[in-house]
Amino acid sequence: MKRIALIATIVVGGLLATAALSYAEEAPRAICVPSGAGAPVKTPWPEGKCPPVYPELGYQYEVGKLEYAITPTEAKLLSHMHYIENGFAGQPTIEIESANVHLVSGFETGHTEGTGNLVVGAYPKLATNPWPLRDNLVVSFWQGGEQGALLSGNSNVLFGQNNTATGGGTFVAGGENLAGGPFSSILGGQHKTTSTPYQDVP
Repeated sequence: MKRIALIATIVVGGLLATAALSYAEEAPRAICVPSGAGAPVKTPWPEGKCPPVYPELGYQYEVGKLEYAITPTEAKLLSHMHYIENGFAGQPTIEIESANVHLVSGFETGHTEGTGNLVVGAYPKLATNPWPLRDNLVVSFWQGGEQGALLSGNSNVLFGQNNTATGGGTFVAGGENLAGGPFSSILGGQHKTTSTPYQDVP
């Protein structure tokens, strides 16, 4: 069985990401495992039988079970994930149930900058020198024009259309607003700006 599991791991390696989503529902597939080293793995014939013995080549085929190479931790992860063909708005949807999602940039451990960010919608433009760029939440869209959503710094929350957050620790909503002061906020509207720390613009 160790030999069967090893061969099966190689066969399904490239398909594992797709097969894993339906792992719990999908029945194990049969494969034909050769007794000799270096021989190809085959699938059974339509009637479920393996190819005939090849004594001149020194091996024969045995029916084995295709075992997915998924660790116990991966199995736990997949138990919380569901693929719905006609989900939200009638579109394919990946659902996470009875679990939390925690994004960690790794700043405390010296991890590479540019991580820990959650972006929903269009990617914002990055400032010329955006670093440190981490732990930001962006829910925005760009409607064209010269000014697009712009982002730099860390711990910013950016909602709306073509907004800019560069101060760090800012909150900006509405459209075409600029939160440039550290820890400042713009709650909505259009063409508003903060430039000093802790400035609050309704």
